[in-house]
Amino acid sequence: MVGRFLLPRVLQGSDEMPAVCLLGPWQVGQPTLALAIAERREAVYLDLESEQDRAKRCDPEAYLAPHLDKLVILDELHRAPALFPVLRGMIDRARRQGRRTGLYLLWGSASLGLLRQSGESLAGRVRFMELTPFLVRELIGEPLDRLWLRGGFLDSVLAVSAPDGTELYFYRTSGGAEVDLLLLLPGGEKWAVEIKRSLAPRPKRGFHAACLDLQPDRAFVVYPGTERYPLSDKVEAISLSDMASELVKYLEVQP
Repeated sequence: MVGRFLLPRVLQGSDEMPAVCLLGPWQVGQPTLALAIAERREAVYLDLESEQDRAKRCDPEAYLAPHLDKLVILDELHRAPALFPVLRGMIDRARRQGRRTGLYLLWGSASLGLLRQSGESLAGRVRFMELTPFLVRELIGEPLDRLWLRGGFLDSVLAVSAPDGTELYFYRTSGGAEVDLLLLLPGGEKWAVEIKRSLAPRPKRGFHAACLDLQPDRAFVVYPGTERYPLSDKVEAISLSDMASELVKYLEVQP
């Protein structure tokens, strides 16, 4: 079920701007939202990870020109950042023909910085919207904790949830000390995160060794359960949604 909160926002953005670029974690149901939008707009959908659809951008201007009267949905645009200058030209051409809004809906998941940088060529023509944890829940219609098993999803959600300026690392030493996700927050705090699939999470010895090395301000084991409880004096078991909320709270209390 597409979230009742996100869909109207995307449609509104499309009614106000030539292009809307939705940034956020991958594998969170983009096609579901795209199909819902396509039902409300005359639209063309291209998946840039599809071999067939990638062939259509060998000459992107030739392909896009006949579709200036439709909403063109480009999924996984981070696979083709060189399309941004082409889209700028198509948007300007559409303006000269009297169409100023609702031309492109762009999806991007990986390399958010690259997308923003590439999108500078579309200044004044594109609205960037970012999927926060709340919007992800609205988009998919189910708790985040049921989704973390999807490859890469948990890291992506926490990366999007983290305050701007957060540095994210994987930490491992030759001695076996290991942290799945090390967050260096802009306020100076250091958080260590272990990821477990078990409903009875127990951090590995390597995680404890890494915490001795790193001396994090907080340490968490994220697991697919809902209860939050201490595993030791310095380590806490926590759900994915609560972990994302902790990052949001950290941002709110920063000066």
